[in-house]
Amino acid sequence: MAAGAWNGPWEGAVRPKLCHRRRWRNLGTRPSPLDPCFPIAPVVVVPPRSVHNVTGAQVGLSCEVRAVPTPVITWRKVTKSPEGTQALEELPGDHVNIAVLVRGGPSDHEATAWILINPLRKEDEGVYQCHAANMVGEAESHSTVTVLDLSKYRSFRFPAPDDRM
Repeated sequence: MAAGAWNGPWEGAVRPKLCHRRRWRNLGTRPSPLDPCFPIAPVVVVPPRSVHNVTGAQVGLSCEVRAVPTPVITWRKVTKSPEGTQALEELPGDHVNIAVLVRGGPSDHEATAWILINPLRKEDEGVYQCHAANMVGEAESHSTVTVLDLSKYRSFRFPAPDDRM
């Protein structure tokens, strides 16, 4: 076994140097669940909220996940294939109006991911999935973006009484 590798279910998983030193100092002991070196499957601690807005507006969704090691978080849009089956579209993909940002925090062993849609279009309406994964497991949470097409509700302009036609 290579120096610094866990045995058992984590075999081959390389951990930070602090974890390596602790592991080799305590040969034969297993880390406790309170140990930051103990792998933890992702858990969504703050799920994204569903939003309603109008076309042309800006919409942002956020998702906070806790896990050890820090998870990889991705945003996906739930779509339907031509055959009618559910498909997941990885974002931002080819969408010029969608941006995705992921950073560590706000607390230790957490990561936060945002998706920004600007300007919002009717075709952006749908279910969005925040998906987190690390070597131990996966977690996901969903939210819905509802878009009201503002162009359908603009009133016709009637001429004022003194306008000439």
